[in-house]
Amino acid sequence: MVLSLIKRNIDKLLLTFLILSTLIPRFGAIDNNAIRWMALSLICFTYLLKNLKLGCLKLSNKHLLFTSLIICYLLFSIFISNNSIEGIISLYKIIILIIIFFICIDIFKKISSPFFKLCVVFSISLFIEGSFTLIQFFSFSDSLTGIASNANISSSSIIIKLPLIIFLSFQPVNKREFLLLKIIEIISITSVIILGSRFGVLCLFLIYFLNILIYKKERLNQVFSILFVIAFSFYINTTDKSDRLTVDSLSIENLSNDESTNQRLNFYKKALDLSFKKPVFGYGLGSWKYESLPYNENKNRELLVPYYTHNDFLQIFFELGIIGLIFYLSFLISLFKKIIKIDNNYKSLLIIMLIVFLMNSLLNFPLHRSQEIVPFLMVAALIFFFSLKSKGQKRESRLSYSFLLGLLLPLLGLSYLEHNSLKIQGKLISDYNQGLFSLEEKELNKINYYIPNLSATGVPLSSYLSRYYFEQKDYNKSLELLKYSTKANYKDLLTQELLLKNYIFLGENNLALILAKKLLQTYTENLLYAQVYFSLIYDLNLKDELSIELLENNRKVDFHLLFFKTLEKFKDFNSITKETLIKKSLEIFPDNSKILKLHSKKRN
Repeated sequence: MVLSLIKRNIDKLLLTFLILSTLIPRFGAIDNNAIRWMALSLICFTYLLKNLKLGCLKLSNKHLLFTSLIICYLLFSIFISNNSIEGIISLYKIIILIIIFFICIDIFKKISSPFFKLCVVFSISLFIEGSFTLIQFFSFSDSLTGIASNANISSSSIIIKLPLIIFLSFQPVNKREFLLLKIIEIISITSVIILGSRFGVLCLFLIYFLNILIYKKERLNQVFSILFVIAFSFYINTTDKSDRLTVDSLSIENLSNDESTNQRLNFYKKALDLSFKKPVFGYGLGSWKYESLPYNENKNRELLVPYYTHNDFLQIFFELGIIGLIFYLSFLISLFKKIIKIDNNYKSLLIIMLIVFLMNSLLNFPLHRSQEIVPFLMVAALIFFFSLKSKGQKRESRLSYSFLLGLLLPLLGLSYLEHNSLKIQGKLISDYNQGLFSLEEKELNKINYYIPNLSATGVPLSSYLSRYYFEQKDYNKSLELLKYSTKANYKDLLTQELLLKNYIFLGENNLALILAKKLLQTYTENLLYAQVYFSLIYDLNLKDELSIELLENNRKVDFHLLFFKTLEKFKDFNSITKETLIKKSLEIFPDNSKILKLHSKKRN
């Protein structure tokens, strides 16, 4: 009987499993992203395998053509990128999303009342997400991040689903169902507020404001929820229950000084400045995390890795150029047009959900997190289903289930490799931060540093491994790994520092000098790089390197003093040139006593 029930409801269950897959914990990895993509791949694989006898997935000709063009362009984008492996890692996730989108449309065609079935699925997800957050909160956990291990992602995940639950409570349901929906709604509201995401709280007010504006007959229904939002927000702000969200944190003055806000603005500036250098095709899929570093404002080695731009539109423009952005905007515009043409009472609700998603895309990175993008894709699939149903599907193409199954197999393998990598990365990064070498050589040899070749910090995995071989005095092996690292992320600071150490220990002083000079030009205030650079100049007897341009390009007095300390070691240095250099330094630091002393000494 149970098996028979499961068989009859298998499509609905698969829809539920797709959502629940985005809530899976880390399972020993430092990030839950890869394991969730792997779970999504498995669910899709199961669905396709179940329907294999049917032969083909029926799609609109336009949809199939549009999808083919996107994938072809993404393959081209990988070809032009500086790290094709990272591009492939990004591509496999996009392909999984496309397959999920088509599968959801297929499921909606088969089940009755797909809108209400999706509402039920979202309700289950919201109850789990909200309950998890509340348990964290009332257990006084040190880290209140929600089920995503990131407060902003957890909050956004709830916000994208919430409008459906609110709308469902407007429908004719019995008292028990209404009470259950209200409980889930209150749990969701409470979770968003205690997570402390400014975007989440502002979206709460926006959602209820738009609902009151649009669904005038349901205003009384929403009064309690709105009062609860206001009252609980006030309660949080006036107690010590949470230090994440206060009234002050939402003030205009503090927003301008807020570290998160300033970081976002800095990322936006980087993305725009660099994007206009390659506006047509961009830098290549998955390239933001390594191409955006270093940047022209870097002065020392304190570096923040901008793994995402916190604006999906800017990141698409950066990585895929204006062509890629047009593809993405075309999809969003198509969604909006289809919503407008839908002739049912879901139209306003779907517009609200699209607005919330677009706002999230402007401030965060929902495209890169399955917990946010999969629910949105389900809603998008529902919109396409309504559109197909209203106007009919005249011209169809058939996409073989066997082809999709074959496509999913390597995607499963990639997600598995990424998850395994994230498990070992925790140890590698921890060892680096603490200056430890806890892994034995046998363990090192088993580590796959090719796929993916970048760690969660943006540092090549081979760079983390190279430091172990350097410690074992196997400099050649260490150097071999670092040469691969420069291909994976040629701008990574850790890699360049390790390369510099290897060159020095191997006696490759000419290569060390070139690299030290490059580091010093990028991080002008780093005295360690200056010390190494000047030491190599003296060792190689390259006094011509001590040029006036060096002094002009560095405005740090300690650098100038190191410059003249090195210059004094060259007994045969031209005295007229030396006088010119000291005068140049005095122009920059006219009141510095040590440089004045050098000048007077020279004159005497």
